[in-house]
Amino acid sequence: MKKILLGFLLIGVTFLFCVSSAQAYLVYSYDDSFDSVDAIINWPGQVGDPREQIGNPQLNGMTVLIDEVDNSLYQVILDITNVVYPDAIFINTGGSWDSWDYYFESYAGDTSLEIQSVSSDYAYGYAENIYGRYGHASSIETGLSDSGYTVSISNTGTQVIYTFNSGDIILNSGSNIGYATISCANDVGLISIPEPATILLLGCGLVGLGVFGRRRFK
Repeated sequence: MKKILLGFLLIGVTFLFCVSSAQAYLVYSYDDSFDSVDAIINWPGQVGDPREQIGNPQLNGMTVLIDEVDNSLYQVILDITNVVYPDAIFINTGGSWDSWDYYFESYAGDTSLEIQSVSSDYAYGYAENIYGRYGHASSIETGLSDSGYTVSISNTGTQVIYTFNSGDIILNSGSNIGYATISCANDVGLISIPEPATILLLGCGLVGLGVFGRRRFK
């Protein structure tokens, strides 16, 4: 009887752990500072430039937070100073790195924006400032339509934080999020999501059941 009660107790603890985890977020980040080996110099296949940062802005890192419950995108946080507007965020929900599904541009003072859906036949716009990363993809010019989703924006001076509505944009394995300054692409970022968040929740349940089974039938 004690072993049975212990088993139910372990299941309860496991359940509470999973529930508490469901209120948290998975965090993916990288360091994009001058001396970082992780720095994104250019997007794959785009016009190269050996300089990681060219004047302003200074993008020093990107962080993505994903809701553990449904894998929806919660926040994109840029560690950035001296932002050059307009800039742009590119989002895909799985597949090749540039199979973009969502896109939006922001301007100085923006606090809320509509997110655009991106069709498969979209066309890039390219940086035109010869003193920047000239010819690098920096925007999407065609193939856009209203997604019905919005994003809120805050700028602290050292971070720009994009917050998305729960359940809107669901990320899968192979999702990518990109950042670029539109006029010059002086600094660009690209972060990949390696695996779905639900794997962790499944693992949590399996651990609990494994412990219970071992205790119950030992």
